Amino acid sequence: MLAVVLGAPQTVARLPGAAAARLLPPLRAAAYAVEVAIPRLPASDRVAAVTLLAWLRARERVWVTAAGPSAPVALLGYTLPGPVTSPETAVTTVRAALGAMIADCFRSLDLPLGATGELTPMVTALVATQIDLLRHSLDWGMPLRAFPGLSAA
Repeated sequence: MLAVVLGAPQTVARLPGAAAARLLPPLRAAAYAVEVAIPRLPASDRVAAVTLLAWLRARERVWVTAAGPSAPVALLGYTLPGPVTSPETAVTTVRAALGAMIADCFRSLDLPLGATGELTPMVTALVATQIDLLRHSLDWGMPLRAFPGLSAA
């Protein structure tokens, strides 16, 4: 964990350019929410928040490179679930950001049928990303849910 916080290189699964471009806005929104929440978080949660932020920013760098010229421009700010004015609302903001990123990970990634050359690396990268997101969500006390697209039954 300390290596991540200090900026050590991380292994980041590479997404095809179009998928990376589509996932950059929710990724950046999640990173923004964590950045806004950090100053209000209890001291006991700050290491987890900085670790999560480092993880998000590492993916952003790789995905911007993968997206190339189709990478959307980062906005100056993103919508938050509400004002971040207390430790409780800061934790709620981080949890909402993680929940949104988990939900968006597989949303609207359309590939034409027969695009198996792109499909395998994309699914591999998305599954690795989803596993990391779920691991981070456990650090924030979020319950495990069924893998997106599957039922819990």
